[in-house]
Amino acid sequence: MGWKPLGLVSLAAVSILACSHIFQEVDSTTNPNSPSSTASATPSPIPIVVVPVPVPTAPSTTLAPAPAPTNPTNPLPGPGPAPTAAPGPTPTAAPTTAPPPTGGSCSLPPGTGSGNDCPRLSASFQDEVNAAITQLFQQRPDIFGGSSGPNKFVVKHDDYMNGVVGNLRARGLCAIVDSDDEIAVKNSNAFNDQYDILASSGNTRSDGSYSATCSPAWF
Repeated sequence: MGWKPLGLVSLAAVSILACSHIFQEVDSTTNPNSPSSTASATPSPIPIVVVPVPVPTAPSTTLAPAPAPTNPTNPLPGPGPAPTAAPGPTPTAAPTTAPPPTGGSCSLPPGTGSGNDCPRLSASFQDEVNAAITQLFQQRPDIFGGSSGPNKFVVKHDDYMNGVVGNLRARGLCAIVDSDDEIAVKNSNAFNDQYDILASSGNTRSDGSYSATCSPAWF
């Protein structure tokens, strides 16, 4: 039986080799420092996904329109307008027509007389009438023309009649134009005097113009 020791030796060698191989594989899985384990344990790199982010575009800026020139026909600066002088007062021309006489200071109501068949008695307001005519010579020389003694020729009939009446009212008397050449004057309703202040020649009659007295006063 000489073959048995050789067989046993061969079997022992195979067992040793098998165990050595097992130990190497266990060592490679448990020992991180082994080359095989390092190669298998290294993690794969994680892929980085880059997502493009849109960049906002700044809005375009609209420039404000340039101001229009103050003078479109002449945009270049030039001398300003010449200063306008303040208008002076307009000279007032002498009125050509005297305004109708106003009530003045007369506050009497109308009289109750008829104004008919008034007798010639005596003048109560002759001096006042003369003064009113003389005053009108100075106020309105445009009413009169040439002179004939103390009287003057009347070139503006209505202005003359109304002017004399207005001056009498300014003296506190009641007076009105009665006809083309006559005025009536009063200071109460008891009576009124009639004065013919324009002669048939067209001249004033400053004295002796009294013509009648009406009782009671008719105006």
